[in-house]
Amino acid sequence: MTTTTPLLYAELLRNLRQVNVFIDLPTPAASTTRLSLDKCGSTLSLHHESMAQKWDIILPLPSAVRAPLPAPSSPNLPPLSIPPGATAWSKSLLLLHGDTTAQQEDNDNHVPWSAPELNSLCLTVSCYHCRAEVLSRGKIKTWKDLPCHNWAEMMDYWHCHKPHEEGDTEKDKAVKRRLARDTSSGRGVGGFSTPEGVGLVDLTFFLVNRRDVGGVEVAESEKNLEANTEDFVSKSTRTVHCVACKTTLGFGEDINSNQNSDLPPITSTSAQTPPSETFRLNKWNLCILHPTPPPAPPPTSTPYKVESYPPLPFLSAQLISMISDLAIRRFRLISENEEPHPEIGLWIWIFNTDRLYTYASAEKVVGPSRGMKIYYSENGPPVGQAPGNGITMGVAEEDIVVPGDLLMEARAALRKSTEELPKAMREFRGWKAGNLERFGRDVNRISECEPHLD
Repeated sequence: MTTTTPLLYAELLRNLRQVNVFIDLPTPAASTTRLSLDKCGSTLSLHHESMAQKWDIILPLPSAVRAPLPAPSSPNLPPLSIPPGATAWSKSLLLLHGDTTAQQEDNDNHVPWSAPELNSLCLTVSCYHCRAEVLSRGKIKTWKDLPCHNWAEMMDYWHCHKPHEEGDTEKDKAVKRRLARDTSSGRGVGGFSTPEGVGLVDLTFFLVNRRDVGGVEVAESEKNLEANTEDFVSKSTRTVHCVACKTTLGFGEDINSNQNSDLPPITSTSAQTPPSETFRLNKWNLCILHPTPPPAPPPTSTPYKVESYPPLPFLSAQLISMISDLAIRRFRLISENEEPHPEIGLWIWIFNTDRLYTYASAEKVVGPSRGMKIYYSENGPPVGQAPGNGITMGVAEEDIVVPGDLLMEARAALRKSTEELPKAMREFRGWKAGNLERFGRDVNRISECEPHLD
């Protein structure tokens, strides 16, 4: 990508208590190119001119910094100056004394709409795109948080009296482990039932009984998931759409073995509620309608406020959770709409789970944003960097199945974030670099995630 406008980028390095600033220029710096820091140390201003154009760009810094001192080797030069003829410049600025930003690292995985939060509200859950009602107010009497994503696999350790498995072959056991893993991640919601009036809450989705859901229609499809070269599992997927706008809200599914497999079908633990009665609704496709508190609003205004969030921070929350549970930072994202294939997916390598950065160009200014620093590849790991090879010897990699629309949005967001990085930071050993937004303690720090009023 050719730089057609000055690009300014800054990131906070908490452990070093400094802010690194990077600048790319479309034309070489001249005597008219100037940098200045405001009195508070919170913004950096650039003035740059070319033959046909001039730019004045202000970069908000992720934390207040001290004005640098002149270099001993060049005491007569301003401490903030780009050498004439340079098209790239970088500098480390120390944090201002007393600034506490570096001490505010957030190691918790904050995600909106947890069970305690939902139980404390009188709310309606609607389609994000058209506001059509999906869960009416009071329909869900109790919300409960689901355990960590690998709870089903941990059953092997928790059971004192496991089901009889003497006749199972290794292939059967492998299929069962896969189905348990799918169930725990929300893909195989048919592994258990959700009672009426109860909502189960995961980091990225809700599990609810079909009888509690309104305003949706269900489309059914079927495909085969290979378990190994001889056996396969037939998965019947029910995609849940909004009746009003046809947006995909989630799905419910049954997982059964086909006639060539001896594995019995997974059935519900409740005879009254078959597996197909449980729907998984993705949080980013929903919004919550809160009644407006008294005094009553004027007749011309909408009598509720709408709370909604974009999808990518939910994906980040899932990745952070898996890093914590599995101690793995390499993942392959696979679309649930495609057949599994070893060469298809989005490979990501998470370098930093909590990064505070800012960005500015002539067209766009992004204030302090919290995200994850990610290296990614859309065509498989770079040569020699597959798990277990060369410098990645002993590095594990985990597959994550995500909704197709979420994978497409993640690809687009990472590509865009790469273009917003300085040229020197866009690639590392064959991996492309990018940022993926995430939630923090104060969810409103991500401007796109601010609840909005209708």
